[in-house]
Amino acid sequence: MKIIEFSIREISIPFATSFKHTLASRIRTSAVLFEIITDEGIHGYGEGTPREYVTGESVRSTLMTLKGIAEKLIGFKLDPTHNVIEQIEALEHTLFDGSVNTPSAKCALELALLDAIGKTREKSALELLGSQKTTTIYYSGVLSDESPAKTEKILTKIKTIGFQHVKVKVGNDIEADIQKLDLVRSVLGDNIQLRIDANSAWNLKEAVSKIKHYYDHGVNIVEQPIPADHRNDYPVLLKKIDSRVKIIIDESVLTFDDAMWFIENEGATGFNLKISKHGGLLNTLRIYRLACVNGFACQLGCHVGETSILTAAGHIFAGLADELIAYEGAYGKLLLTYDVVDHPLQFGHHGEYGLDDLKAVPGLGIEINPSLLKKASTHQFRIPE
Repeated sequence: MKIIEFSIREISIPFATSFKHTLASRIRTSAVLFEIITDEGIHGYGEGTPREYVTGESVRSTLMTLKGIAEKLIGFKLDPTHNVIEQIEALEHTLFDGSVNTPSAKCALELALLDAIGKTREKSALELLGSQKTTTIYYSGVLSDESPAKTEKILTKIKTIGFQHVKVKVGNDIEADIQKLDLVRSVLGDNIQLRIDANSAWNLKEAVSKIKHYYDHGVNIVEQPIPADHRNDYPVLLKKIDSRVKIIIDESVLTFDDAMWFIENEGATGFNLKISKHGGLLNTLRIYRLACVNGFACQLGCHVGETSILTAAGHIFAGLADELIAYEGAYGKLLLTYDVVDHPLQFGHHGEYGLDDLKAVPGLGIEINPSLLKKASTHQFRIPE
């Protein structure tokens, strides 16, 4: 399999509704798509979602990184009959300087390679990476930081879908957030499982106090309460709160070494895993397996506005993993006004999504619509030009 051409795009797709939390507010996607074309006419697609407040990457820096990689890989040959994982890992080791944090670019490249190799071998990316363990998952709803009136409208949709799990974005106004939680329970009932995500909103003292209040209101799963640059506070936090409260880490865990630190220092009880944030499926699986061995819980997360490319990657990860504590993403046209595929990957009633067909489709298992891809693209580089 010889790579002869690349296309690198910034894409921007308007949302059907805005999405807010303490670190950002978004009304459209912010992503980079990477396309590789082989000498056999195979097209492989990957996606990265750079977030400056998480990894320090920008869309522009990710585009430039991928442009440089594409220039190095023109004419590069992969043997699709040999160990795929070893070849991709060797290539990533050569291309990415360990001192440079570019997980979104690495993710986009890795997914494009898996997609192309899978299509060449007529095998699914899941089969290239391992054996399937999970066939059905249930996505959770997410309630962003909105006005009470908009919150009620969103809750009506959540009730109609029938989610059994809901994550609520919270901030610094605990009274308003407690009222929001009470509203959620009044609309969705007492059997709904609630978890909260502070997105780094609190310091240590605030986290200890607020987590107690939330626990008294029936919430025992708290995501990223303290900023990533204060990670030494996390082991202290766990000693000060009720042991029945689960602390799930998101922005603080980007790499395998980050995950190891939290395990060794007893700074959390679980990780929110995002394919782009960790640099692709291979590293996400490494972190997941490390967590499992050490008794840490994991959930599948997403960056808001992912297209069906990253959603498909999330499904592959979910299929390879045993049951996770939560699944996020696959919003499809509930969030995006359109996607880069004709039939966006989107959960159904109760948030259910079946993974039975993962092994039946080659590569990532999606078919890109060139017209929709062009519509979504705001900037594009072709290598060679």
